Amino acid sequence: LRNHILKVIGKTPAQSLDIKCIEKLATVLKKTKPKSRSYLSVRKNRLDEEFYEDNEFLSTAYRREILTVACMITKFGFERGYLAANPFAEYKLPECPEQPYDYWRLEEEDRFLQWLEDGGVFYARVARKGSAQGGKPEYFDRFFKMRPGKAEELYDIVLFALRSGLRKGEIGALRRCDVNFADNLIVVRRSWSEKERRMKNTTKSKTFRRIEMNQDMVNIL
Repeated sequence: LRNHILKVIGKTPAQSLDIKCIEKLATVLKKTKPKSRSYLSVRKNRLDEEFYEDNEFLSTAYRREILTVACMITKFGFERGYLAANPFAEYKLPECPEQPYDYWRLEEEDRFLQWLEDGGVFYARVARKGSAQGGKPEYFDRFFKMRPGKAEELYDIVLFALRSGLRKGEIGALRRCDVNFADNLIVVRRSWSEKERRMKNTTKSKTFRRIEMNQDMVNIL
C-alpha cells in the first residue's frame, strides 16, 4: 500500500477514483523494479521458470497482489457506504502464468528417507581456523552428522508429511483428540503459524477435513 498504491493514486480524492486510476497503477507497476530485500531474496530462491519474464521488474503474481489490495479497499468502502459505487468493480486483474511445482519422485523420497536412516551425514564448506588472518580464508569440506536422535525424529516427521499430505503447521497442531485409531482417521481442525508464533483455530482453507491414515501414519502416531 505504502510502497506502490499510495505513491500513484494516494492523492486522488476517494470520490474521484475511477477505473482509469487503477489502470494507471497497473501501468506504473509494469515498469517498477523490486526494491525490498525480502522480495529480492524470495525471488532469488524461487525457480527461474516460475515467472516466464524478465527478473528486472516485479513479477506478474506480485503485481496482481498489489492490484488486488487496491480493489479490496474500494470494495470495502463501497460496501460500508463510504463510496457511492465501487470504482474498480469492472477492472480485470492480470492473468498469472501457472506456477510449476517440482514434486519429489518416489525414488527421491526413498533416497532422502534412507539418508536419514543412515544418520543424516553431510558435508559443509567451512573456513579453516586462523586462515583469514592472511587476508584470504582457506576453505575445506567438513564432515557433519545430525545430533543423536535428530535423524530418527526427522524421519518420522518427513514420512508422516509424505503419507498424509498435511501442511507443516497442521502437523504441528495435531492433538490426541484429533486422531481416531478405531476408524483410522485424522481430523484436521487447526494449524500452528510459525510467522505469528501462535496456534490458529482454523486451517489455511478455514475448514476442517478428515484424512484417512495408512499403516505408516498409525505406527508413527
